Order: sequence, then C-alpha cells, then structure tokens
Amino acid sequence: MKTLKDFIEENREAFEQDLPDPEHELRFHTKLRDYSNYREFNRYAAIGRWFKIAAAILILVSFSMAAWVIFLKPPVNINHTSASMDEIQEIEHYYASLSEEKLRKISSLAVSNPENKELSAMVAGHVEELKHEAELLKQEYTSGGRNERLLDAFRNSYKVINGLLDHVLEQMNEEQKSAINSQVFIKRNQCYETIYT
Repeated sequence: MKTLKDFIEENREAFEQDLPDPEHELRFHTKLRDYSNYREFNRYAAIGRWFKIAAAILILVSFSMAAWVIFLKPPVNINHTSASMDEIQEIEHYYASLSEEKLRKISSLAVSNPENKELSAMVAGHVEELKHEAELLKQEYTSGGRNERLLDAFRNSYKVINGLLDHVLEQMNEEQKSAINSQVFIKRNQCYETIYT
C-alpha cells in the first residue's frame, strides 16, 4: 500500500511544475482572514463576558449595600424640637415686614400706570389670601401636635408670598425701565430732528 509520501516522491516533478489556481491563493487568504477575525472576535467576546460578570457583581454589591442601609442599619434617633410661640411670631413678623415693604414698593410703582394699579390690587388680594392660609397653618400647628411639616408649610407660605412679590417687582421695574428708555429715545429723536431741520 502506497502512502501519500511515496506518491508525492514519485510525482515530484509534476508537483513542482504546476502552479495552483489563482483562485486557490484567494481562497487561502480569505480563510486565513476569516480565521484571524474569528480569533479576534473570540478574544473580544471573552472581554465582553468579563465585563458582564463585573457589572453583575457591581449591581449585586450596590443592591446589597442599599438593602443594608435601608433595612439593617439601626434607626437614627432624631430629636425634633418644636418651635415655640415666640419663634413662630418671630418668623411671622420677619416675613410680614418683608412683604409689607415690597407691597409699598409695588404701590409706589403702580401710581404712574393704570395697568400697574390693577396689578397691585390683584397682588394685594392674593397676598391676603396667602396670609390667611398661613394663619390657618399656624393655628393648626399650635393647637395640634406641633408637627414639623406644618411648621415648614407655614414658613413656605410666607416664602411663596415674598417670591410672588419679588416677581411682580421685577416685572414692574422692567416696564418702568423700558418706558424711560423709550422716552429718552423719543427725546433724542426730537433733538436730532430740530438740529438737522
């Protein structure tokens, strides 16, 4: 029985003279390129698997830490001190004085413009409504269990009042500035017209 080696030795001249097809070399390079791409893909796939494992571990650790913080950590004893009537009156006086000062500024700016007068009256009505709500919150706080949330709502109601007044003042000041600028522009144009005519 002849072996492949013997066959090649007997027909050596034929093997050395004949060249493979040009397509043979192209097929060889294609297979070689596919094999190198396959090896590179496997390498990146392995890296991707390690990233997935690391992400899973990170998620497990973060959830376990969150569970520990929420459920297993002993509760912290927070002493809520309720505000005394003097402190409540001090808060009320502070914010009321701020809002009264702003209302005076608004009414002084409203003298020159009828639209601003209407706006001033409307704002004063809203401020009175908000003050009434703040008073109800104060009464509920003093008569009830002195809940901190009621005290915060009381403070926030006065902050809302002052925020509203600040916004109205800004708008009125902008309108006044634009009116002054337009008057200055008109006077300049009149001066230029008299000079050049």
